[in-house]
Amino acid sequence: MSTKNRIFSNKFSLVEHKGKFGLNNGKNVVLYPVYDSIWELDSFDFIIEQSGKFGYAEFDEQNETELLLPLYDVIIKKEHGLSLAKRTEQENEYFWYDTKSHTLHSNTMYIRSFREYDLFVSTKKCDYKKPPFLKKWGESIYLEIPYDVNVDILYEIPCGSFSLFVVLEERENDEYEYCLLIVKTDGRYTFTTSKKSVEKLYKTLPSLTEELKCSLKNTIWLLPRQK
Repeated sequence: MSTKNRIFSNKFSLVEHKGKFGLNNGKNVVLYPVYDSIWELDSFDFIIEQSGKFGYAEFDEQNETELLLPLYDVIIKKEHGLSLAKRTEQENEYFWYDTKSHTLHSNTMYIRSFREYDLFVSTKKCDYKKPPFLKKWGESIYLEIPYDVNVDILYEIPCGSFSLFVVLEERENDEYEYCLLIVKTDGRYTFTTSKKSVEKLYKTLPSLTEELKCSLKNTIWLLPRQK
């Protein structure tokens, strides 16, 4: 890796000492040269390599560093964070690192994003203590999903002091089943009903929202149109 005039997009530059690399912000060394390789992900995000293992370094505008030590065999940058794999003697152990809240979650495999939410499943087989869950990016808010519900579409409908969540599961005949969820102001989620048809959802929403003193007249269009 050549260090000659190697400047990254946000004017970080590589520094080298005895064949090892670090980072300089133009004024000071912000990452000491102890790494075998450094790659830029974004303006303030870098993958670091040491002895064949990978880690992650993130800087804010004040050049303060958030560092994941190079312990992982694989690091993949995704929409809301990093997917990491660490090889053990028997199998790979998967982690999820939320780059907004700087929290590391073990034994979770990222599936997909729904706006600011991510869907995860446990990587341990027969681990009934960890059902599939939705996590809000940057916050320690979790929403457990029943094992028999596959999330294909997720809508969050804000209703004042709480939100309605509509989870849609697509079937072979292009129809949907759903779970309707309520998140309370303290961040705790409660299931109201589950595994109902969309037709029943439309019939149920008015009575639910009336009890909760919420109107969905302007948001009902978020749901699939009835055929």
